[in-house]
Amino acid sequence: MGLPPDTASLIMLEIGKELRFYEDSLALIGIIYIGKLTTSFSLSLYRGFKEHIFTKLYPNKEVITSFGNWALVTGATEGIGKAFAEELAKRGLNIALLDSDLNKLNEVSAEIEQEAGVDTRIVEVDFLDDFFINDKLMDIIKSIDIGILVNSFQVVIQNPTPFVKIPIEEVNEILNANIKSLTMLTYIVMNQMLPRNKGLILNLSAFSGLYPVPFISVYSASKAYMEFFSQSLSMECKNKNIVVQTVTPGFIKAQENSNESIFSCMLPNMTNFVRNTIDSVGISQRITGSWLFSMELWLLKRMPEFLMQLLVFEIMNSASV
Repeated sequence: MGLPPDTASLIMLEIGKELRFYEDSLALIGIIYIGKLTTSFSLSLYRGFKEHIFTKLYPNKEVITSFGNWALVTGATEGIGKAFAEELAKRGLNIALLDSDLNKLNEVSAEIEQEAGVDTRIVEVDFLDDFFINDKLMDIIKSIDIGILVNSFQVVIQNPTPFVKIPIEEVNEILNANIKSLTMLTYIVMNQMLPRNKGLILNLSAFSGLYPVPFISVYSASKAYMEFFSQSLSMECKNKNIVVQTVTPGFIKAQENSNESIFSCMLPNMTNFVRNTIDSVGISQRITGSWLFSMELWLLKRMPEFLMQLLVFEIMNSASV
């Protein structure tokens, strides 16, 4: 026995209303999601424009010297640390150089004084030691007004290795160099910056500090510590005119090579990376130092987590010893 025509029509009408409700709800969710993506993309584009284009069009060369007359750079005898020391000296800052090789410290000091015409101080310290802070270091920190601290010294695991196969001495070195020395030196220098109500702290991080990376687990965790440490300090100092920034690069080309691959040609060299980083001071809490790194980071953040973990594991596992 069928339903009366009027009853069937009413039922179909109610079903249609329900379907339209769900249809409208899904459309609203879609609009909100598209709005979120659009807003996120626009903000990323704006931050990228500020960091990589605006700073080139309207460089503020005086901002670096406004923090003080001296910069203290760790790991200053080679690599990124040396590049930071040289670039800051070119911009008129006196440089305090910290590293473990006294002969190299003397060489770099002489080079900087001759080429940039600034004063330098050198301190021989062993960042791998549990008690790396010595009397000479404390005396120099007290005798100069440090406006900029560059924490660039780090110990890197050269070959991906399962955690339990890493020599325990190497684990201790990574913890001392990448966590303890960074924290203690920042503590000492910040206590000098706070009374003057100005200062800049640049902490050199890495992509592996943003995502867990197996087979370099201690190094990855040490960079994650740096990320959270820097963010926390940045929040503490937001009303004290002390800028705390993490510098989060990808792979950097150490020097030009005529035989390099197409991929290597795209990588920023160390000089340009350091120059771009210094130009981007004050732009945001985390900077990358290169438009290429910013694009890579933007893409990584939008990759599904399970896919990221699978990809990272396969790459690191195949490279592990």
